[in-house]
Amino acid sequence: MKVRKASLKSKIRYEYYENLALLFKKSNYWHYHAFAFYNKFLAAQKNPRLTLKEKGELSDKLLLSVLSIPPVTLESHQSK
Repeated sequence: MKVRKASLKSKIRYEYYENLALLFKKSNYWHYHAFAFYNKFLAAQKNPRLTLKEKGELSDKLLLSVLSIPPVTLESHQSK
């Protein structure tokens, strides 16, 4: 079995994290969705052809994905 020593291309990483974020969003795993979208955002930042408008849209979507995580209180998970 060969082990790949080179890093993945940013386009492949971008598509992987995009699909992973969609999967977590549909499964209602909001923490994982936000983390996958953050990694998608980081992979997109390495694209030199990304316009300033597209960067702004991605950062807006990243902010919304983080803000969509519902608040969890310690009292809601305690048993009586």
